[in-house]
Amino acid sequence: MSLYDWLAGNVQTEHEATDSHARLQEALDDQANRRLQEGTISQDRYARDMAAASGKLESVGAGYRSGFVEGLAEGRDNVRNGIGAMISGILKFIPWQLWVVIVVGAFIYLGGIRFLQRWLARA
Repeated sequence: MSLYDWLAGNVQTEHEATDSHARLQEALDDQANRRLQEGTISQDRYARDMAAASGKLESVGAGYRSGFVEGLAEGRDNVRNGIGAMISGILKFIPWQLWVVIVVGAFIYLGGIRFLQRWLARA
């Protein structure tokens, strides 16, 4: 048991957790079989549900941690996409001719003319 599980009050032993998981799995299997017999779900849906339900037992702490990491990544992506959309939205309204003027002006301002003079003098 991890410190997080102890602090969160998840003091279920491994044996208790396994028994609880087995009872839950059995109840889900019974419900899925009943719905299949009644005809409320298709055979394909039944197979997908059974495949999804037959997973390993995961501790609550591991579930919290994986959810936190997943949420953190999603939040980071939302911020990146939002900032990127804002910048591209602003830059879209500048015509390409103005971009050419800005690039040529920056080239001259940063000493591009002297560089070209020295480079051409060597040739």
